[in-house]
Amino acid sequence: FAANETEEAKTATVKLSTTAEVATKEYVVTITQKAPAAAGSVEMIDKVENLAAGVYYMAAYQETYTENKVTTTYSPYHYHLWTGKIVNNKDCETIRHSYENSALVVDATDATTGTYAEMELVAVAGKTNVYYIKVGDLYLTSTAVETNRSLKLDSEQTEWTASNHSKGGIIFAAIDKKVQIGSAKAKSAMIRSYKDSSAGSSLTSGLFFFKQN
Repeated sequence: FAANETEEAKTATVKLSTTAEVATKEYVVTITQKAPAAAGSVEMIDKVENLAAGVYYMAAYQETYTENKVTTTYSPYHYHLWTGKIVNNKDCETIRHSYENSALVVDATDATTGTYAEMELVAVAGKTNVYYIKVGDLYLTSTAVETNRSLKLDSEQTEWTASNHSKGGIIFAAIDKKVQIGSAKAKSAMIRSYKDSSAGSSLTSGLFFFKQN
């Protein structure tokens, strides 16, 4: 099929006959071809089955945040993309974006300076769904074992095991550090780590990955 065809079912009819029969039998074979992604578009990955080693933009997800009975609404800018920086020596700095029509659009009202950064998932040899999280020449790790909000970038390579979060996205757990990374209930810097015993109540979903085509 031509490369510019849209995604739809293509149906071909093949007529077969045998010497023992005069009547012709018809068999219908249905072939479905997926159209290629448009050049320059951004693909979202939110399930571990579709995740692989490679370069991505990493994001938390949060539609609203309530503090002191005041609710801040982020929609449609509810994807909070990592800038590649750690703020307050503990959390991943994020900037708000919407994701529509395979494109990321920044929230012009977000006071965060800079823009989202490329990060890399590096597969750990011999292990399934286990990655190092890398930005530039440094790796994302935890400053301490079983400690909330303890992220840092360092030369230390921490193994993060990816799995699907029950409320969407992909959660990452560092078995040796006993912490997990996901989308946090927060007003800013929404990619955070929490110890295993706190992650269930502090992380509202997993993380979302965007890949440039």
